[in-house]
Amino acid sequence: MLIIRVMSKILQFLSDIHKDKLLHFFYASILSAICININIAWGSVFCVFVFAVKEIVYDGFMEKGEMSWGDFFYGLLPLSLTILTKIL
Repeated sequence: MLIIRVMSKILQFLSDIHKDKLLHFFYASILSAICININIAWGSVFCVFVFAVKEIVYDGFMEKGEMSWGDFFYGLLPLSLTILTKIL
């Protein structure tokens, strides 16, 4: 019973993630994989720069979208996972 309740809570949490956040995660995963395979240090710096510029310039100043730190976080998450995978 405990396992079923835990799995139910996990599935509910995953279904509550907005499509926008999942798209940020997906595209950040692709960019992170490419950049980290070229160079870990400069690739990670480049990815963080791209994620920040996208949120600040594209969403903030140009008002093409809604500026959100959550989007930035969902970009950093796959970058962190890619770095950990590459190091370990």
